[in-house]
Amino acid sequence: MCHRKELRDFVDQDPVMRILKPKRITDPKDPVTVPATLDNRFDAAMKLIRLLKEAGMTPGSFDADALFDLDLDVIQTTSRELFQKLRILVGEAPQNPDPRPLTTSDAIDNLTVSSHYASAAEDGSDTSSEPPRRMSLGPSAASMLEARSKIRRSSPARSSRRDNGSAPTNQPTVTESSDRSGGTLQKFFNAAMDRYLDEEREANKVPASTRPQH
Repeated sequence: MCHRKELRDFVDQDPVMRILKPKRITDPKDPVTVPATLDNRFDAAMKLIRLLKEAGMTPGSFDADALFDLDLDVIQTTSRELFQKLRILVGEAPQNPDPRPLTTSDAIDNLTVSSHYASAAEDGSDTSSEPPRRMSLGPSAASMLEARSKIRRSSPARSSRRDNGSAPTNQPTVTESSDRSGGTLQKFFNAAMDRYLDEEREANKVPASTRPQH
């Protein structure tokens, strides 16, 4: 019981957890995966979000800028401390020396909405001259962020297919974005999320009974 209280206190008090505002869905039951040491904040944040999901939690509405303003060490320290507290409760999952390759379903998981707004950074609107807009991202945005990370990690294989002239032509935005630098990827994501949030706000103004059925 005291270990569960320590976990609750950690989630309530840790600075990174306070940004993510995780919400508990279920109690942690299954063994958790030890977080890997990464070299960029984007992937480190994705690892932390996945660890939260393993623990039966999902991020609440959080500020993406505040998350990416943190040092890499701060994010990874939070992941390690969260893992240690969870391991006491549910144990550690065995590490797979040969990680499961990224599948097509992984790459497009939760990306249906994301791809619809992906052209926000490609439609001629240049956000480089504007100050970054602060936004709140809900659980669906966290899933979109995670999907972007999956696509980014699959970029070497896709680059090879492109060199051979066999890359599919119906996914230019997703493929091209996977090869961009971390800073450009973040700008791409921010622009897409700006459009997503704007349209969400507009949709919320319309009574549910009058919204078009999809």
